[in-house]
Amino acid sequence: MTRKYRKKIDALVKDFNADIGIYIKNIKNDKTVMVNADTVFPTASIVKVPILIVVMDKEMLRLLSRNYWDEQAISQIPPDVFVASKNGAVNQSRSEVLFVNGEKAQYIFRICTKNNKDESWEPGNEDGFFDYSDFMIGSHA
Repeated sequence: MTRKYRKKIDALVKDFNADIGIYIKNIKNDKTVMVNADTVFPTASIVKVPILIVVMDKEMLRLLSRNYWDEQAISQIPPDVFVASKNGAVNQSRSEVLFVNGEKAQYIFRICTKNNKDESWEPGNEDGFFDYSDFMIGSHA
């Protein structure tokens, strides 16, 4: 991905009151953007993803495509585009990982935070700070 896209991401996260890590890989062209890629973040439920990848089969992929918690990044993907996702959250850390497999866009998206100043769970907390559509790659359909 371009430096322009990286600058856009840096501008989006500069005022967030926590440490943040982002990983976006466009599977079609193999370009990647990483923010704080070498920083350790709490895993919460996300720790299950590498385990599921090792034992990946159609059943595991089906399970990851039926995420109950779908109001964050996954909400930006059209319903007819396949998405496998997992998220995890504790008071000071929120994370989400998506595998998007659309006709026009195939990518992996990961966002994670730690040391969140806003630990609340109500709608409107700082976890809702982002318009996740700003992070998504192109058209999905």
